[in-house]
Amino acid sequence: MDLKPQEPAQGISLIHKGPDFATYRVDCNCGNDDDSIIFEVEVTDWQEIEVSHYTTQKTPWWSDPFKQNQSFNIKNELLYNIAYSLKGFLNAIAHRLKVTYSVWVKGYVKYESTTILTQQQALNYSATLQKAVQDVEDFKKSRSS
Repeated sequence: MDLKPQEPAQGISLIHKGPDFATYRVDCNCGNDDDSIIFEVEVTDWQEIEVSHYTTQKTPWWSDPFKQNQSFNIKNELLYNIAYSLKGFLNAIAHRLKVTYSVWVKGYVKYESTTILTQQQALNYSATLQKAVQDVEDFKKSRSS
């Protein structure tokens, strides 16, 4: 498969652009906005080129120590609803206690971020990043001359 960077690029959106910066959004192929990447390329006050990536970080909130899904085995609808709701509540409390414990004992919380890209999106992402860096580099040169 011979892919080439696209313009406009699939999965990449320009959010803001100025002479000394550009901000883009890289959409996750899963469709969830929380999994997108926002990146900005800018010339700093010290004439350095800075690339910043912003993601929504998540703790493993999906952990299931109380086995909420085992509630599906309960044939009585009322008991099923009670068990499912109670286990969901206990899982949420357990997660919050684990995160709080980690902050108090370790001083940090481990986060995760995943953005799924197609081959074309990955190529577009790298090409957009290259172009944005070149654009702010050109601005930096024009400002210093």
